[in-house]
Amino acid sequence: MTQVAETGKTLDRMMGMHKIRQAAMAVIDAQAAGCSDEELKALQTELNAVYDKFRKAYGNITDSANERCFRQDDDFNTLAALEIVDTEKKTVEKAEIFSKRTIQPEVTVTKVDTPQEALQVSLDRTGRVDIAYMSQLVGCEPEKLIADLGNDIFRNPAAIKEDEPLSGYEEASEYLSGNVREKLKIAREYAKHIDSGFEKNVAALEKVIPKNLEASEISVRIGVILYNKT
Repeated sequence: MTQVAETGKTLDRMMGMHKIRQAAMAVIDAQAAGCSDEELKALQTELNAVYDKFRKAYGNITDSANERCFRQDDDFNTLAALEIVDTEKKTVEKAEIFSKRTIQPEVTVTKVDTPQEALQVSLDRTGRVDIAYMSQLVGCEPEKLIADLGNDIFRNPAAIKEDEPLSGYEEASEYLSGNVREKLKIAREYAKHIDSGFEKNVAALEKVIPKNLEASEISVRIGVILYNKT
């Protein structure tokens, strides 16, 4: 908040907008905390009363006189957003915060019904395939979760950490993209020498490998210089 040394009507305007700000923030904070409809209605009633009193005395928040005396305040844009201004129709209306619930509190997901739902929650909340977290959500052993997800996830050998037994899992679209030729090479090595379970990776990667161009499909424009990279 910016300190000011105003007096008279300018100070009255600023104090009025400060009260609106306090009432608006109370509505916002209460919604974020998951308040009841009754609590929200009471706070919105207070916001409407404070706003209506100010508007009757000094006009809209976005009127030039009010903007001039409060625009240096960090929260002026928040206050201005309380009004919907239609420049063509020359109307100013109250925003939905005065009468509706505009913020939904973040809901912590503790249980889901399917492995697929657990996968989506994990990607949304953690940004990765977190097998341990997903197993807790579904309420099953990690091995069963992995089996039930089938080809929705793959274990990337290049991302496995020795000290994390459930590491390296990626969502299918992530694993089956990028440098798939290199991934296929690694998957074949792991399937042959370490764990035959990686045959699943090999089969899936072979389906997405780009086809090599035939000689008849390659054309060279006249004037283009070809050279071997050494």
